[in-house]
Amino acid sequence: MEGLEVTVLLGLTILVGTLIAPRVRLALPLVLVILGLLLGFIPPLREVQRNIGGFEDEHSRVISATVDTPTGPLRVVNGYFVNGQTPGS
Repeated sequence: MEGLEVTVLLGLTILVGTLIAPRVRLALPLVLVILGLLLGFIPPLREVQRNIGGFEDEHSRVISATVDTPTGPLRVVNGYFVNGQTPGS
């Protein structure tokens, strides 16, 4: 993983831990340790591709990656499409 991906993942883990610790009535450090251990089970991403091949987008609104699963490789694609802008802008 790249530095930005790791930073975002850790930030989200801390946010989720902070939100769920009071609900499950466990100490925040314990919840964060548990979530940190669970992060080790996230399969590695391979063949990460930003944007669509041959289409330049300075905002990188489309990202895709391959994840290995027990049933074979799974290609995951995520896109962000802005509302409220005129086409072509």
